[in-house]
Amino acid sequence: GDANRSTWTRPCHTQRCAMATPGSAAAAAEDRKLALDADEDVGEEGEEGGEEGADGAPSAARLARLARKAQAARVARLRHKQFVADRQEENSALEKDEAALVAEEAAAAPATLAAVTADLRRALKPEELGQLASWLCERPGGAAYVETYLQQP
Repeated sequence: GDANRSTWTRPCHTQRCAMATPGSAAAAAEDRKLALDADEDVGEEGEEGGEEGADGAPSAARLARLARKAQAARVARLRHKQFVADRQEENSALEKDEAALVAEEAAAAPATLAAVTADLRRALKPEELGQLASWLCERPGGAAYVETYLQQP
């Protein structure tokens, strides 16, 4: 069973979707490839509509349709490429904003901590501070809060 199975790998994005502008050599090569691929599709439009000429070559209408299809595919790839570029640009801008906010927060943290500690000391009597410290020390991890917020400067 599996020993006779051939392995097919998908071509990479650059091989599949070479960005070609209309009239370029890559666009013409893609159009020829589509025309050849369409010729291999036996029984599609050729039998019903008589779209092949007397010599068996694809008709002008078929080639025109294939060219329109190739152009539409190129436009879709370019549109997708622009979409991805826009999302990457948006992501970069958000990363810069995040870095600025983190830096701002890191710069403001010591002053904010000092202000909160001072407010806490003003609001509570020394006995109340001692009671709060004992409650916090009873909880797992509470000693770190006591050291950070309640120790005398």
